[in-house]
Amino acid sequence: MKKLDISDGSKALLKVAIENDKHKALTNNNTLVKTLETAKILLDFSKEEDDNKRIDLLNKHLNKDISDSHFLFLVAFVIGKIESEVSKLMKHKDTSKKIVTDYNSFILHAFGQTLSEIIWDKSETGASSYTGPEILDCLDYYESQDIKTIWTLIVKNYLANIMISYFAAAREKSKTKYPSNIEENLRSIDATKMAIFVFSDLTLGKDLESDIGVVISELQNLFIEVLRK
Repeated sequence: MKKLDISDGSKALLKVAIENDKHKALTNNNTLVKTLETAKILLDFSKEEDDNKRIDLLNKHLNKDISDSHFLFLVAFVIGKIESEVSKLMKHKDTSKKIVTDYNSFILHAFGQTLSEIIWDKSETGASSYTGPEILDCLDYYESQDIKTIWTLIVKNYLANIMISYFAAAREKSKTKYPSNIEENLRSIDATKMAIFVFSDLTLGKDLESDIGVVISELQNLFIEVLRK
């Protein structure tokens, strides 16, 4: 049986988020589904051997020619594409998942953070350090990861963003002085442990829809475990 070993503070923050989530939108969320889908689509493009085909597939997906762009433009257009696809779902009233939620920004921010962790080499110098690697280099860095690792990072950053948001709200109301590294620890320690909890026993490799469904189910199991403690 999997064991979740996180701090009492992180449990408390996530419990507040879960208890406030009356519509179960933390997981029942189209932006989360589209983000996980996009992460896999981007990986498929990256693994194409021919550079021209990689760029062509990416440009067609984004409906934008970003061949001569850099990392920051890639992130902006990829996230913009997700937002555009989610907004189109607003026209379909029969959708089973929440479209506009308080958590959309946490998810999209998490994907941007994940792309930065994987792609942007912080040791770069010169003008390129302001915009990140060129597009083909971005795809090379991204290609080096497997989808389970990428999704784990997205979930880690998503959970961290939720906890940090609730922590910031609590800190505003409190006069308590907290350690300066507390937000970083929420992300690098407890959110990481929770993401590993979600993915530790997962076997991916079915169709994309099924794989995403399993991830969301395990994320729901994480929340059940948090509430149990």
